[in-house]
Amino acid sequence: LEEHINLQGISLNIMDTAGIRDTEDIVEKIGVDKAKGHAEKADLIMYVIDASQELDENDFDILKMLEGKQSIILLNKSDLDTVVNEEVIKDLWNDENNISIIKTSTKENLGMDILEENIKNMFFSGDISFNDEIFITSLRHKEALSDAYNSLTMVKRSLEDDMPEDFYSIDLMSAYTSLGFIIGEEVGEDLVNEIFSKFCMGK
Repeated sequence: LEEHINLQGISLNIMDTAGIRDTEDIVEKIGVDKAKGHAEKADLIMYVIDASQELDENDFDILKMLEGKQSIILLNKSDLDTVVNEEVIKDLWNDENNISIIKTSTKENLGMDILEENIKNMFFSGDISFNDEIFITSLRHKEALSDAYNSLTMVKRSLEDDMPEDFYSIDLMSAYTSLGFIIGEEVGEDLVNEIFSKFCMGK
């Protein structure tokens, strides 16, 4: 299962994979192999543990596999009597710099706010890397971005030369206008005519 979410202004692709364990079932093994592949490429791994049950061999194998990766361990069912705690996990983990352990209960909705704050802090501190490649598929957007960049370059130059605000306020407004064409805050009549000229739409 894969879902795209926005978490406090951070765009995330969340994937729920199959459980990772040794199996002789061919179909299940395909799912396990895919899960391992996704774990290898993921910027952040969240591993949910049933804290009310003793860790088994699969848990030990997965925790070992996660060493050296940015990970969050969720000790779920913390509303019950638990047998797995933070100390148990840390005793099995060699690199505490890459692990965060949070007590949660999905039933009682406990720990979710701590999880969100943790992810946000990891993102803004640079602990979580992300793909910053940008693809522009519209020529109009490309031209607008280029115009905005040029205008902001002029603003930067004016600031470096200690010019009065009047000199760069026009460039700032020009950059705002260019970006507005992309996000839809300002649509000029010429753009409307361009849209109607390229698509069969009734006025």
